[in-house]
Amino acid sequence: MNGLDGCGFNIRLDDGHVLEPINLATYPKIKINNQRIRFTYKEVDSIASICMVGIMVEITCAESYTGQ
Repeated sequence: MNGLDGCGFNIRLDDGHVLEPINLATYPKIKINNQRIRFTYKEVDSIASICMVGIMVEITCAESYTGQ
């Protein structure tokens, strides 16, 4: 979604839901299109989305993941 105005990288879960991370710059090694990652997060209710495609979240831990 980073080609749309106001949109950056988003995370699509295996179940189809989309998350909009607010702190992805903290994890630069996972900002690759179609890369699988393992991560934990918490929902953020105090921020509105410009992109409006998913739930606003703060990533608390993330790493690349090669498993299925």
